[in-house]
Amino acid sequence: LELQSLAIYVLAAINRDNLRSTEAGLKYFVLGALSSGMLLYGISLVYGYTGNTGFQEIATALGSGERQLGLVFGLVFV
Repeated sequence: LELQSLAIYVLAAINRDNLRSTEAGLKYFVLGALSSGMLLYGISLVYGYTGNTGFQEIATALGSGERQLGLVFGLVFV
């Protein structure tokens, strides 16, 4: 996913003489890095609370009746 985005970052900022093009490329890169970080953080929260990343195990953990706020936050980030 990130390797594919590298080419798009370059295309967004290809016109180096134009300030808006450079700004667009930088903003797009920062947005992509932030969203990737949130995705990884969400996946790590889900794995930390369930010990697995399978859908069945996540559903079992959610249906256990225990209140797992961290798991819900992890699923929101994913």
